[in-house]
Amino acid sequence: MVGSTVTAGEWRSGRVSSHDDEAIRGDKRLGALRQLKGTWLNAEGFEGRMWNMIALPFGPPPQFPFQYRLLLNQGNERLRFSVGDLGVANRGLDQHDQHLAALMYLQEIDQIKAVDAAVGPTGAPVIPATLDVNDTPKGGTFKPDPNTKELETKKLDTVGIHRESGIFFRLGGQTGPCDDPNKPGPDLGRMASIPHGDTVLALSFDGNNQPVAGGPNFADPAVRAAFGPFPIGLGDPDVNQPYLSPYKAFADAPFKGDVTKPGFKGFDPTHPLDLLATALNPAKITVDSTTFLRFDTEMTSGIAVPGAISNIPFINCQASTTKVTAFFWIQKVLIEGQPRFLLQYAQRVLLEFLNRVDGQPGLIRWPHITINTLIRAPDEDAADVTAPDNQAPANKAAGA
Repeated sequence: MVGSTVTAGEWRSGRVSSHDDEAIRGDKRLGALRQLKGTWLNAEGFEGRMWNMIALPFGPPPQFPFQYRLLLNQGNERLRFSVGDLGVANRGLDQHDQHLAALMYLQEIDQIKAVDAAVGPTGAPVIPATLDVNDTPKGGTFKPDPNTKELETKKLDTVGIHRESGIFFRLGGQTGPCDDPNKPGPDLGRMASIPHGDTVLALSFDGNNQPVAGGPNFADPAVRAAFGPFPIGLGDPDVNQPYLSPYKAFADAPFKGDVTKPGFKGFDPTHPLDLLATALNPAKITVDSTTFLRFDTEMTSGIAVPGAISNIPFINCQASTTKVTAFFWIQKVLIEGQPRFLLQYAQRVLLEFLNRVDGQPGLIRWPHITINTLIRAPDEDAADVTAPDNQAPANKAAGA
């Protein structure tokens, strides 16, 4: 498919004409992005559904010989999409123009609980690997400064572990390569700015995707393959080898965060998508349809379509971000008979540090994987909604 199904006249009909949520969701220039408009939250029974795994450089070598630690987080998220523009024009020669429709977004994730592990000098995992201090917090609030007066009345600051701003955009018109813009090309994009010092451009061919009956299939081998959790560059990723003992420790005793509900299996970093598959309670939630979106910085669909990642020098030297893959499942559901929208996503970022040990050149590529299940706030409440309390109970979840 070349670009969108929107006609040139419709693209040129004007820029933003409304900020009304339903009007924007009905604007076909946004294509498969239309239902993203609004505020998505870990709320209304979906508290504590953000789970994250990331391997980080660590040391010193005598105490931690493999020089990495594996960090797991549970958190709450607020993800807000607002209209940016619905008719941005990119001008080309001979009136070979392209138009874009854009949603701006702001992502805020606050920690509830965290745990980490590293390989000790005997090859056994050391858990936790770091102290519960403000530089490496394990809870949802920072510890008070002992020199501060009136500690009893001071409100403790929430541990914000991720902030990201950016744009999701739909491309209309010519999307192909320079040698023939009329060839098929990416028709969606995501631009992200992350305050670690990274910017990302990830592309997609899913701009015309339509809702498909039913829910996601997280057992799909292609989905599982896209979110492989083990470091790339070790040769055979045998979880029983000492190098991977932190992964083995959390596979044997998955991280449960603040969840105490009987039967909850916890977050297993060797099977990071499992909690997406069990997030919705079928006794309360019926999935009517799902719109699927995939973004990647190395997207291909018959032609190579590179995105882009740019890092500050420190990141490039210490733990360079080299690839981003993200899947989004926008779901129209009934929750106890009431129509709502849910958003589930999985994202894998590859970080490179430490030399490969499989005989290949380069550095080990460490998967940093984040998953979440969010509900879209009712439109009349979205303008005033605040970030969810990071201490909200995760045990009363509607999807549990």
